[in-house]
Amino acid sequence: MPRIDVPPDRDPMIYLWTERAAPLTSAAARFSNTAYYQSTLSPREFEIVREINAQGTPVLLVEQNALMALDTANRGYVMETGRITLHGPADELKANERVQKAYLGLE
Repeated sequence: MPRIDVPPDRDPMIYLWTERAAPLTSAAARFSNTAYYQSTLSPREFEIVREINAQGTPVLLVEQNALMALDTANRGYVMETGRITLHGPADELKANERVQKAYLGLE
């Protein structure tokens, strides 16, 4: 079952979602109105991310499943060796030939 840590006296201004392979510390929740979530995301959890965002709360999603992440996101950022090398609307990134070959397994 997913666990969402929300400071009890705050409504989160943003949710930070990350997979176990790229963890954030729950200390992030102490610095602002932030809810912290950590898991290997299942299809249902991607749905939850969409639902939270549809209610008006921004979500920062860190995920290596590029196709699911881009299907979920409005915008995307591609990082290589710690640097952002591409960014833009999710649909544009999905259509990018470089992204398709390197991250989506398409030729």
